[in-house]
Amino acid sequence: MAPGFVERRKSSSDNKLIAPDSVPRTILLVEDNRDIREMIATVLQGQGYSVVVATTPEEGVALLRQERYDLVVAHYNLPGMTAPVMLQEAAAAGLLKATPALVVTAHPDPQGVQRIFASGSGPPPKKDRRKAAVVVELALYVNKVWITSARARENLERILDEYARSQVRLKVFDVADDPLAGEADQVVFTPTLVKRSPPPRAWVVGDLSDDNIVKSLLDMSGVQRRA
Repeated sequence: MAPGFVERRKSSSDNKLIAPDSVPRTILLVEDNRDIREMIATVLQGQGYSVVVATTPEEGVALLRQERYDLVVAHYNLPGMTAPVMLQEAAAAGLLKATPALVVTAHPDPQGVQRIFASGSGPPPKKDRRKAAVVVELALYVNKVWITSARARENLERILDEYARSQVRLKVFDVADDPLAGEADQVVFTPTLVKRSPPPRAWVVGDLSDDNIVKSLLDMSGVQRRA
């Protein structure tokens, strides 16, 4: 996330989000840049998380085959394939049944990782896809007081115009009107786009100016592009 890319409202309860337990949460971090990888791992470990690192998407999938992780944090641009493609491959192999994924374009915020873990919620409920006309379900969280939220909404609508809208269900939530709107999706930043289904669930934080991130999520979810 580039500087100034995301706004976050701090709360006095930020340091009380995770109930203490004897087993540290384990994060799989997939990042090919050594400096960024080491920095992120150090920060997360300082927050009490156990971090396993992978430098390539192939290594990330291999590690997912070996054990279960509480969260996957993957940089969007990885050698040979993007993070959404890697996550789609892992999901198809049944490796992300109860594991949320966070796709980032730069540095994740460890407090944001805490908020994802805080709810203790599992994966989204399964749906009968044979009866469902919707291929992908999206939730966009905005704050009307921030210009980046307005840009995110405009950018998303522009991107979706290239796809079959009948295959997309989009809900927009304004946290300025409802501060608790993001509780279900563990959202602490605005703007944030959440791909709720099909799994794996993924978060994209920022004004969505990078079309490729959103398009990759839609393409890998099976949404058809308009001719």
